[in-house]
Amino acid sequence: MAIELSATPRQKILMFVLLLVAVGVVWYLYLRPYGDRVEAYQREVRQLQTEVELRRVQAANLDKIRKERAALEGQLAELLKRLPPEREIPQVLRSVTSLARGAGLTVVGIKRKEGRPQVNPIFVEIPLEVSLQGGYHGLLRFAEQVGQLPRLVTISEVQMKPAPADAGFRLQADLVATVFQAPTEAAPARDAKKP
Repeated sequence: MAIELSATPRQKILMFVLLLVAVGVVWYLYLRPYGDRVEAYQREVRQLQTEVELRRVQAANLDKIRKERAALEGQLAELLKRLPPEREIPQVLRSVTSLARGAGLTVVGIKRKEGRPQVNPIFVEIPLEVSLQGGYHGLLRFAEQVGQLPRLVTISEVQMKPAPADAGFRLQADLVATVFQAPTEAAPARDAKKP
């Protein structure tokens, strides 16, 4: 006995619609969340590929960066040699005074500028107010020689005016000479305790 399966066109259309609905339900309930996951994974893969490329570029430049770092550390070591320890500050001040005298200037006064020295991790700035009298060329020669000192000293806040008439000099210069000093271990610890 043979079973005959014959369907009318209406039944065929209804079965086709039911099949489409079933496929849609299966896709919506089971396959769509996987599609979202796949899309999220694809975004993550693209992000990781970008990061890998960045790391490759960094790895390619690593030797160059290491050489630059070594060069910068060497420059820092050289500059640190130019920072006198605290015990050498009076000698640096004597050098500045002798440079002024050697340039034909008269040192009217040197005093520490009011306020605390500025402490940085690498150096301490000690600003000094210096008053000099002499000729313009002598002041220029003095500034040039201070720049050539083996220890780091800068000149700023230069104010020039005619010297008093009874002094017999042409100019009076008031300036700030900042002596840079290597930090002592006690200075950072003392500053760290204060809020």
